[in-house]
Amino acid sequence: MENKNLAIASVPIQQWERLYDENTALLNGTVFPCLNMPFYAAESAAETPLGSAISALPQSENLSSGNEQTQLLLQIMTVSFVLDDLRLYMDTHPADTAPADIKKELVTKRKQLLSQFAQNHYPLTPDCEGCWQEGPMPWEGVCC
Repeated sequence: MENKNLAIASVPIQQWERLYDENTALLNGTVFPCLNMPFYAAESAAETPLGSAISALPQSENLSSGNEQTQLLLQIMTVSFVLDDLRLYMDTHPADTAPADIKKELVTKRKQLLSQFAQNHYPLTPDCEGCWQEGPMPWEGVCC
């Protein structure tokens, strides 16, 4: 067997930095600008799968100009995405206390949005009170 040198990969530890706003984070797939790397040779957020899907919608159905139900779903989706990204950061950086206040604020905002949506339309989660039989189901083409 030949005597060969081993290569060891080193990935720098991510540092806390300013975050993207919620909508930009969802479109780019991360709340951290330093992690916003090209995805399958996409040059911009509009070229990502989500960006392409949004821009492919007819203008009347575009998420930024939808009805109240679509707007609430989009807000829930963006807040939930940011929360998920913050949780991942906090899992790998347990000593960093910087994201705790942001997470607490977003958890409250998400609960309010889910409650408002359940009250006005139908429940999205089992912890939302409401009648699951009322209103169309998501697989029936609601918000698609």
